[in-house]
Amino acid sequence: MELYKYHMDMALKANLFFYVMIGSILKYYFDNVERHHIVRIAMLLPGSDELYLFRRLRLCRPFSQGRREKIYDLNRRLGLTSAPNINLLQYLLWAFAALFFITGAGMFYLVR
Repeated sequence: MELYKYHMDMALKANLFFYVMIGSILKYYFDNVERHHIVRIAMLLPGSDELYLFRRLRLCRPFSQGRREKIYDLNRRLGLTSAPNINLLQYLLWAFAALFFITGAGMFYLVR
């Protein structure tokens, strides 16, 4: 159970840190886009990072499904009555993937 909470905590902290960085890059972009048109190219790196993370999180589903089966198997072998539910973690990863796709597409839209 502790490992499950650790994964949720790390996922939330990593996404919060990532969006704080993206927010500061966007603030710089909107402050300087009128003076320097080359600043638009600065959106390519975070945009490509966002789309890469979207792809990686989309590919995590089979691994989390396998982990769920292992948790239930271990729970049954130990004779415990209930197993931790990791569906919330899977839904959270899909929500983060959707956010990464939306913000990545938005950054590529700013470059045009």
